Amino acid sequence: MPALSFSLVLLEPMLWTRFEAAHGRLGVDVHVTTPEPGDLVLVSGEAVIGEVAAGRLTIGEALRLGLIRLYGSESQKAEFIAAYRSVGGEKPAAGLSGHQTQSTPGHSTGRAALRAIQPQSVSMTALATPESTASEVGGAIACGPAHH
Repeated sequence: MPALSFSLVLLEPMLWTRFEAAHGRLGVDVHVTTPEPGDLVLVSGEAVIGEVAAGRLTIGEALRLGLIRLYGSESQKAEFIAAYRSVGGEKPAAGLSGHQTQSTPGHSTGRAALRAIQPQSVSMTALATPESTASEVGGAIACGPAHH
């Protein structure tokens, strides 16, 4: 299943990471400056992603609880939720899941992050997400220099 490219920002360190889907693989680029135009953006905290990586919290649960916020088009959000909602439901195995991953040239591998977000085949059902208090313009996060 081809995965959706997306960017993740961890709030505490303001660390951006971009996950790029290409040819059935998911590459990761850590410490990017900003998301790529048109990317779905996930906003969360280090502790939340740590719980997902440890298998104690699924992405679906984190979305339902408002611990992960999604910014992008409705179709991007639905595609992400369909692919990743069950991730985190099991303790990670010693290696990566059956999905292939590869870092793109010049990109960092970030294996722990990749283990946390490997897509899963799931049935698509509606998952309501809480309304955002952040400003969104055309499905993108709107923030200026004073935001940081």
